[in-house]
Amino acid sequence: MKKKQPIHVDKRDSILFYCVVLFESLTMFVHWQLVLMFLLLQIFLSFCELRASGKFLNDKSQELKESDQIIVDNKTFSDYWQWLKIKYSFGRRQEFVKRLLPSLVIPQNKSSKLWAFDNHVSDMSSRSTNRNRRLLTLDTGADKYAPLLKTSAKKSKHHRRFLSKIRKKLQQYVNKAADWGLSNKEAAEIFEKYNRCLEEKLNALQTEEFPIKPIMAIEGEKITLDCLICYRPDVDELSQKAAWQVLKHEHTELEDVREGKEMEISKTNTLTIRNIDVNDAGQYFCVEHQDYAAVYQVDVFLTDRRKHISHGVDVPQGDTYLTQRNLRVFTMWAPWGECNTCDRPGQKFRVGQCTVKTIYSDTPVFPRDYPILMFYKDGVPCHSTALPRHIRQIPEIGERFSETIVASCNESCPTQPPAIEITDKSGQVIDVIEPGFHSIHQKPALPPLIKRKVLYEPQNSHLVLHCPGELEVAMIHWTRGERQIDPGSIKRQTRGRVHVDSRNQLHINQLLISDTAVYNCWCKNRKVASLKVIVVDGENTRLKLYISYGGLVTTTIGSFLIVFCICCKKSDKNAR
Repeated sequence: MKKKQPIHVDKRDSILFYCVVLFESLTMFVHWQLVLMFLLLQIFLSFCELRASGKFLNDKSQELKESDQIIVDNKTFSDYWQWLKIKYSFGRRQEFVKRLLPSLVIPQNKSSKLWAFDNHVSDMSSRSTNRNRRLLTLDTGADKYAPLLKTSAKKSKHHRRFLSKIRKKLQQYVNKAADWGLSNKEAAEIFEKYNRCLEEKLNALQTEEFPIKPIMAIEGEKITLDCLICYRPDVDELSQKAAWQVLKHEHTELEDVREGKEMEISKTNTLTIRNIDVNDAGQYFCVEHQDYAAVYQVDVFLTDRRKHISHGVDVPQGDTYLTQRNLRVFTMWAPWGECNTCDRPGQKFRVGQCTVKTIYSDTPVFPRDYPILMFYKDGVPCHSTALPRHIRQIPEIGERFSETIVASCNESCPTQPPAIEITDKSGQVIDVIEPGFHSIHQKPALPPLIKRKVLYEPQNSHLVLHCPGELEVAMIHWTRGERQIDPGSIKRQTRGRVHVDSRNQLHINQLLISDTAVYNCWCKNRKVASLKVIVVDGENTRLKLYISYGGLVTTTIGSFLIVFCICCKKSDKNAR
């Protein structure tokens, strides 16, 4: 037989083992100490509650012995009943009150029947049945009940368990009692508001020619879809909240509208869509109690083909009639915008939109009729999702440009306000404040901050710059450093690489290293934003990606090797 070799134990392993055992022992000791303290606290609270309830009953018994009767009204009895409701179950409350009945005297001007409801009674708006409502009737002539309350009754196990919930129920009762009720005037105002809402809803239904409301939006625009819901005053508003659903193009099933960064549903059931995209086009339904309260047909402009023409030099396109298809193609012109600068030469614009409309409303469109054309009385834009695809592909429609007329202007800036005179109590002028100055008693208004941003864009990519905030689109213009960008000539100068669209957004195609500059956005002669664009070489971008992914792979492999070495070392120790 082979002689067993002695097992060698490393001192560090034994010390680590003893430390772990000591730590576990201390943890168990602290755990049981906390459990014991919690039990002692529960016993102390129960003792305090029992002592308080016994003192209350003794005081009531002494009061009955001295006066033999207690005069109560509805409010006093209601408060007393609420105390009983917290302390006892319904059966014990009933017994308690019955023993107290012969000593209760209710005034003659009060009703001889008092209503007291149990905890399980729901709100009247929930239309609960009478079986869920417990009624306690007090008869002042009940001589058959015992005259006094016996204070020797002990609480059962159920009541002792109930002590932990006393504070919560008492707080609920206090909060409920603290609520403000409605006066007659406030109730009348709420009813009048509800009645006006119903009348507005009825008038809207009667005046609408089509149940579907068409909305045409431009890419990047913000739209708001209203849903008129009349809240019943006797029903909780949360239970009347409407839901929004959408049926997108080329989809066959309704989808719930999910709130996010771009979509928001307000408390008044208004749906707001920011930075709308072509993918957001479709029919939106506001659903209230499985009924449609509002239906919207939302269509979005596709990439707009637009050209700028000079006022008085170029001739706009005329109307085109497709009589065989019962269609008319024309340019719908918006009014002239304001001059984008003041006290120096500037430009103003008039935007025209390529539009398609039926020639005769009672004649179908060849070869297939589309009711969507009837929704838009002024016509459908040529480059929108509302127009069927095979109609958009007609050469007279698909190849037609939208136009923007550019005209020169030179308007003066608004005059400064007159000087302000400050008078004393007697009416004498003590100071005159010139324009641009402020009184020491009047804080000057701080100018709005200029939004600044740095953009790193790869070479040969497409960049779109837009002015942040809610601004008037017609009053926006751009500068590159100190040089003003002319929307009418910049496209010709750059051979179509740089252009300004109908929403005054600056587009730069196939970015070059030379496009690195500071682009300023102006509105009403005020700088709104300063965007610094830095064009990065494509090879440098790839190199950064290679370095990032290479570092990630190296870190992962290194971590795996370290864990593997530790496990191997432990297995060697166990083998020894």
